[in-house]
Amino acid sequence: MKKITTSQLYEWPDDVDAIDVTIVGGGGGGGAGVTVPVGYCSAGSGGGGGGSARSRYKRGDVPLSIQIEIGAGGKGGIADGAQPTGGGNTKFGELMLAEGGARAANGLAFQQTGASMLIGNGGGGSAHGGNLFSSRGGSGTPSVFLSNGYESGAGGDSVFSFGPPPLTTNISLAGYTGVDGAGGGGAVIIENTAGRDGGDGGDGVCLIVEYSK
Repeated sequence: MKKITTSQLYEWPDDVDAIDVTIVGGGGGGGAGVTVPVGYCSAGSGGGGGGSARSRYKRGDVPLSIQIEIGAGGKGGIADGAQPTGGGNTKFGELMLAEGGARAANGLAFQQTGASMLIGNGGGGSAHGGNLFSSRGGSGTPSVFLSNGYESGAGGDSVFSFGPPPLTTNISLAGYTGVDGAGGGGAVIIENTAGRDGGDGGDGVCLIVEYSK
């Protein structure tokens, strides 16, 4: 079994008769929380998980040299700054494509006695070309603000990993980073504290299982 995490050329080994290939795109970045005064809070939403595709190929059915491109995970949002970015696409030659998850959104300053509010989440990436399956990644969840509490968004799941959980705490925390194509989690900010960054999305992956003759 080969877990490939960097872009490279795959050369079909002489003693291999068939391969089983699964790819996943990069996860979308999670949302940051902004700096807030007394009586306010903030929380970012969760990034989407990368799409995935899986195929089984027999020797002679596809080229013996195949370029693999691994999509990078999206960057988490910056506290009081830039929005997060979406994940990159992962490709297995021209045979399969797994798109990256969509970015989340940074939180706003929310007055804790105000009306309820949601901050939109990142959707999961789509995928194409799998002869066993092509599947959309899991969506991140929105950050939720209610009169009696609030939480950040969870990162979307990928075929290889669950996304980071939502955060609801009595301290301010940066969003957790996704792994293996999962989306990044959103940050959570309590009143009268500085903002925190969102979690990065997990980089894409190509997993190849080789079957000898």
